[in-house]
Amino acid sequence: MSLNRTVLTLAAALALTATAALRAAGPTPLVTQSEKECLRVLRSSDASLKAKVDACRQLAVIGGEDAVPVLAKLLEDPKLSHMARYALEPNPSPAAGRALREALGRLKGRSLVGAAYSVGVRRDRRAVPALTRLLASDDAQVAQAAARALGNIGGPRAVKALERALDQAKPGPVRLAICEGLFRAAEQAARSRNPLEAHAIYDRLRAEPDLPHQARAAALRGAALGRGDAGLEILRRALHDKEFAMAAAACRTLQEIPGRRATETAARELSKLPEPRQILALQTLGKRRDPAAAPQVYEAALNGAPGARVAAVRALGEWAMPNSAPLLLALMDDADANVAQAAQEAFAALGTPEVHAAAIAMLRNGSPERRLRGVALIGRCRIASAVPQLLAAARDQDARVRRAAMGQLGAMAGGKQFSALLDLLLAPSSPEDLAPAEQALNAVLAREGFSARILARLRRALSRPQTGAPQKQALLRLIAASGAPEALETLQAALGESGPVRQTALRLLADWRGVEVAPKLLELAKSAPSEADRAVALRGYLRLAAQGEAPAAQRLQMCRQAAPLAKGLQERRLLLSALSHTPLPEAAAMAAERLQDPEISGEAAAAVASVAEALLKRADAQTAAKLVPSLEAAAKAKAGGAIKQRIQRFLRTARQKAGGK
Repeated sequence: MSLNRTVLTLAAALALTATAALRAAGPTPLVTQSEKECLRVLRSSDASLKAKVDACRQLAVIGGEDAVPVLAKLLEDPKLSHMARYALEPNPSPAAGRALREALGRLKGRSLVGAAYSVGVRRDRRAVPALTRLLASDDAQVAQAAARALGNIGGPRAVKALERALDQAKPGPVRLAICEGLFRAAEQAARSRNPLEAHAIYDRLRAEPDLPHQARAAALRGAALGRGDAGLEILRRALHDKEFAMAAAACRTLQEIPGRRATETAARELSKLPEPRQILALQTLGKRRDPAAAPQVYEAALNGAPGARVAAVRALGEWAMPNSAPLLLALMDDADANVAQAAQEAFAALGTPEVHAAAIAMLRNGSPERRLRGVALIGRCRIASAVPQLLAAARDQDARVRRAAMGQLGAMAGGKQFSALLDLLLAPSSPEDLAPAEQALNAVLAREGFSARILARLRRALSRPQTGAPQKQALLRLIAASGAPEALETLQAALGESGPVRQTALRLLADWRGVEVAPKLLELAKSAPSEADRAVALRGYLRLAAQGEAPAAQRLQMCRQAAPLAKGLQERRLLLSALSHTPLPEAAAMAAERLQDPEISGEAAAAVASVAEALLKRADAQTAAKLVPSLEAAAKAKAGGAIKQRIQRFLRTARQKAGGK
C-alpha cells in the first residue's frame, strides 16, 4: 500500500471513530441535547425557529433512524428545509437516503435544488434515475443541481445520463453544469482507480466542438495527465490545434508533468510552431528549467523570429545555467534592442563569479555602449567589489557613462568612498555632472549617516576659496540635510555670501525643521534686503508656527509677531493656517479679526472653527466663554455651508459650557 493511500485510510478510520464517539457521548459544546429532546423540539408548534435550527444542527451529529421521519417532513418547510437536509446528509440510516430520494419527486424550486445537492453529497446511486429525469427540468437551477449531483455520484449510469443530456442541451448555464458534472464523475473514476472511465469522459469532452474553450482546456489536461507517453502525444497534437487557447492549455499542462520526456515533447515541436506558439512553448521550457531543451532554445535565441528570440533568452535566464553565459554575453550586442536587453537581464540573473568578472571587464574596455552595459550589470548584480571601477567610470570621457556610474555609486558606495565622491562634486568633469554627483553623495550620506568628521570635511570644502558657487550651493544642501547645530551656523554664515549661494542658504533656513531658527527668520522677514527674501523668510517662520513643535503659547506669540508682516495673500493664508493649529482662545480671536478681509474671510472662519473644535473637547467654562465672541463673529461671516454648520454647532456647545453666557 502506498504512503498516500495509507494516510487516507487512517484519516477515514479516524473520522468514523470520531463520529461514532460523538454519537455515543454525552453533552458537549456541540451537542447539548439528546436525540429525543431534539425531535421533541422539532415536533413542537411552540418552539422558536432558532431552537429548531439548533436541533437540526445537533441531529446532524447524533441523529439516527428515528430522526428521519421528522426531518423528512421538514424538507417541505421553506424555513427549515435547508437545515433538515443538513441533518439528513450525514445520517447513517438507509432511511435517510430513501427520504431524500423520495423528496426529489415532490419538492419544487429551491427545496428541490437542495435535495438534489444532498443526494449528490451522499453519492446515492439509487438516486440516478430521479436525477436523470431532473436533467430535463424547465427550471434551470434544478437541472444544474441534478447535473452536479450526478457528477458527485459518478459511475457508468450517471455518466451515460450526463452524456445524453450534453448532446441535447443548448449552450448556456445548464450545458456548463453538465460539463461540470462530467468532470466530477471523471475525478470520481480516477479516485476509484478506474482511469479508463476517466479518460473516456475527458476524451468525450475535448472532442465536443461547441464547448467553451475553458471546458475543452480542462478536458485536455485531464485526458493527458496520468496517461504517460500517450498523454504527451495528446499534448503534442494540441500544440498545433486550430484554437490558440488549446495550445496554451497544452503548454500549461506540460509544466505540470515531470521528467525529460515532457521537456523533449515541447522542444521537438518548437521549430514547427508559428511564432506566437513558439513563445508559449519557450515560456513553458523556461519554467521547466530542464537543460534537455538547451539545443532548441539556443537555436531559437540565435535564429528565431523576434518575439521567439526574446522568449528564448528569457527562458535561459530562468534556467540560470552558467554554461549559457557565453551565448548571453554575445547576445548583449545584438542588433535587436529587445533581445539585447533580455540577454542583459538573463546574464545578470546567472549571478556567478564569471558574470561579475565579465561585467567589470565591460566597464574597463569597449565602446561607450558596452561600458554602459557594464555599469547596469554591476548595479543589477550588486557587485560590491566593482565600486572602485565605478569611481573610475565616474571620470569617463562619455557623459552617459559618467552619470550612470554616479547613479550606481549612490546606490552601492559607502562611507569609505566619501572622499572620492566629494572630489567628484568639487571638480566635476562638466557642469552637468554636478547634480548626479550631489545626488550620489546625498544618497550615501542618507544611508551611512553624518559623522562629525564628514560634517567638518563638508564645511572645510565650503570655505575653500577655489570652490565655485554651484559647488557651494550643493555643499550647503548636503550640510543642511544633517540637521546638526553646526549646519545651522553654517547656513546663517552663508547669508553673507552673494547671489545664488545666499539664496540657497535662505531657502534652506526657511525649510529648517527646528524652531531654533525662528528668531533668525523673523529678523530676516523684517530686514532682508529684498521683498522676495523677506517673503521667503516669513513663510518659513509661519510654517514653524503651524508645525506644533513649540508650545502653543510660543506659537501664538510667533503669530502675533508675524501678523504685521503678513501683507501678501499667501502670507495671510499661512498666518491663518498657523492660527488654526494653535489651540488657544486668543488664536481664535486673532483669526476672527481677519473675518472682514474679503480675500480670506472664509479661511478665517474655518480657522476659528478649527481652534474651537480642538478646545471644546476639554474646555472649562472660562475657556468656552472666551471662544463665544470669536464664534459669534465667525457665524456672521461669509463662509461655506459646511463651515457655517460647524461654527453654529461649536457656538451652541461653547455657550452651554460657558453656562449660557
